[in-house]
Amino acid sequence: EVGNVGTVYIGKESDSVGEITISNTSSSLSGENMTVGQSGSGTVTQTEGTVEITNTLKLAENSGSNGTYTLNGSSAVLNVGIIDIQEGTGTLELKTGTLKVTTISDSVTNEGVTLNPGHSPGITTVAGNYTHGGAATLHIELAGTTAGTHHDQLDVSGQVNIEGGKLKLEFI
Repeated sequence: EVGNVGTVYIGKESDSVGEITISNTSSSLSGENMTVGQSGSGTVTQTEGTVEITNTLKLAENSGSNGTYTLNGSSAVLNVGIIDIQEGTGTLELKTGTLKVTTISDSVTNEGVTLNPGHSPGITTVAGNYTHGGAATLHIELAGTTAGTHHDQLDVSGQVNIEGGKLKLEFI
């Protein structure tokens, strides 16, 4: 368990390579910010446990950097304010698990993750296209008529592509 850290850097320096694997159900990592691939290359693979980033998860912050975050475990939970794919080559792989997020700064493909918009209830904004894969679930909480306060909302600035998957409605 790692908690209450300011910013976690993976692949901070130019020509550096950093890798973190979160693979235990009782594992947890929490902090204000995480940068995966600031000037070098960084990879985070989360197959279990909980990662909570209060503010921003940056992928590939600077030109020439590489940053990949893979969420791929049925009990893995990523709870983050903003996922910001920046100037380098940033990749967000949403395979299985649960994602709670307010903003994703680029197009995203959800292959099989349960997406819980915002923070119960809340709004997730995607600044690009959103693809909802055949194994993905969109979990919407409903309690009234005001988006973000009484019900969840997925707000996509680009195209929405539905390739199957599930819509889970929960009355709260």
